[in-house]
Amino acid sequence: MLEILGGRRGLWKALAQEVAGAYHEGLEAVLLVPEQYTLKAERDMLDALKVPGFFRLHVLSPSRFESRVIDRLGQGEGSRIDERGKLLTMARAARRSQDKLTYYAGVTGQTGFAGKVTEAVTEIKAAGISPEQLAEAGEGPGKLTDLALLYAEYERLLAGRSVDHEDIQRDVLARFGASDLFQGAAFFVYGFDLLTEPLIRLIAACAARASRMLVALVMDKPEASDGDAFMPVRRSLMHLVQALEEAGIPHQSAWLEDDHHLPADLSHLERHLLSPGRVPFAGRPEHISLYAARTPYAEVR
Repeated sequence: MLEILGGRRGLWKALAQEVAGAYHEGLEAVLLVPEQYTLKAERDMLDALKVPGFFRLHVLSPSRFESRVIDRLGQGEGSRIDERGKLLTMARAARRSQDKLTYYAGVTGQTGFAGKVTEAVTEIKAAGISPEQLAEAGEGPGKLTDLALLYAEYERLLAGRSVDHEDIQRDVLARFGASDLFQGAAFFVYGFDLLTEPLIRLIAACAARASRMLVALVMDKPEASDGDAFMPVRRSLMHLVQALEEAGIPHQSAWLEDDHHLPADLSHLERHLLSPGRVPFAGRPEHISLYAARTPYAEVR
C-alpha cells in the first residue's frame, strides 16, 4: 500500500516518525530525497532515531539510487555520454536530417540550436515518449514533426554505441524490477517540489516491492485561498496516481491536519502570501521583519 500525505507544515515530523517506526520494527528502509538534501536528511534521521549510526536505513537521492543499483546489479553496454556528448550528437543529427526538416530548415546552423533541441528532446525522452509517438502527434509538417525527425536520428546515432542519462534510467529500473534489491523494504519520499515523470517511474518501481510506502508532498487543497499556487503539485500527483493504477498498486491519500497555532500575523502571511490580491493585515506585525542584504550571498548567511 502506498500512502500519499499532503500538507503545508509538519510533514517532516510525521514522515520521520513513520521511518523510525519501520526502522525499529527491524525493516530495511529507503528514504528518497532531493540531491541537495541527502546530508541534512541523514543528520535529521540520526536525531529522529536517537542512534549514533544506522545500517538498515538508506538515504538516497534519485541519482544515488541509480548508482546503488548499478553497483549491485551492473549496467548495460555502451559508453555513457554527458551533456556535451548529447550536444555533439544532436548537432550531427541535425546535419544528417537537414534535407528533411521544414520548421527548423533555416536555423540548424545557428548558435544555440543544438542546445535548445537537445533540451526539448531530453524532456520528451524523460517523459517516456518515443520518436514514433511524437511523430504521430505532429500530424504533418511542423515543429513536432521536425523534433520527431531529430529525435529519431539522435537515437539512431546512439544505438549500440552510446547511452545518455535517460537510457541509463530505463536500464536501472529494468534491472531493479528484475532483482530482489530492497524487496520488502519500507520506502519514503520527501522534499520534492514536483513529481517528474522519471521520479514517478522510480516511485512506482519501489512501490511494487515495498512492504509500505509513504510519499509526502507540500501542497494544499484546491479550495484553499491560495490553492491555485499548488496546482502544479496536484497535477503531478495525478500522474503518479495514474501510474500506480496502471501498475495495479493500491494507494490512498490523506491530509495532514494543521494543528500548529501560529501568531496572528504569521497566520495571515501564510494564508495570503500566494494569493493573487493584496489582503492587508489589520494589526501590528510583531513576528515579521524585513531584512535588506548587500548581496544574495549575504541573504542566506
